[in-house]
Amino acid sequence: MSTPRGKKQRRDSNTTRLRKGLSDSVLFNNPEGSATRYMLLAEGRSLVNPSTVVIRRSALERIGGFRYVSGLPLTDYPTFMELSLEGKFHYSSETLGYRRRHQNSVTVNHEQKIHDMVSGFAMHFLDKHRNKIVLSPSGQEELKKNWLRAQDKLHFSEGRSLLLQRKWSEARSHFRSAAASEKVSVRLASFAGLLFSWLHADIEPLMRLGGRPSLRVEDRL
Repeated sequence: MSTPRGKKQRRDSNTTRLRKGLSDSVLFNNPEGSATRYMLLAEGRSLVNPSTVVIRRSALERIGGFRYVSGLPLTDYPTFMELSLEGKFHYSSETLGYRRRHQNSVTVNHEQKIHDMVSGFAMHFLDKHRNKIVLSPSGQEELKKNWLRAQDKLHFSEGRSLLLQRKWSEARSHFRSAAASEKVSVRLASFAGLLFSWLHADIEPLMRLGGRPSLRVEDRL
């Protein structure tokens, strides 16, 4: 991930760190469907970065082209999920692209909507392909809980975005929710967000000190 100025951030993103710990079975989708189970998780939806992907036309045609889900402002996740049941992947650890996050981006401004719709799609996909993806009732319940647990980081991101919009009270509401996270890092960041909301300031300088990219649009100039 890069900063709004196009410079690589000092720390790897959470998805990059998670990817480094995955097995070859998941990364290469071998056997077929190995990546599917991981991609059903909240963390797994970022397994494949769309800007670095090359897809065989024949494979894309087999699934009927890019998959569109009504109301969901992205096509990559539904498409990659369908492809994961069609064949193996080839994975390279080489850096092939970067992505930027800033306060006007679709993912920042519609993060809650995307999360809700993607989680709903994941459960629908599982039901649609239950003959290929076998999960026990307890496994399905754990999958639902996984998406609920991801809400903590989502609340922090929402609070961070709201600080940039100077919506101090709304930001505090999200930071309070995120402060209940099981992850210490999320709790600490949320407490910092609460403090900055009372000071009527955003936390982008603090995020940069931690090696994270700033979301400020003016920082892109």
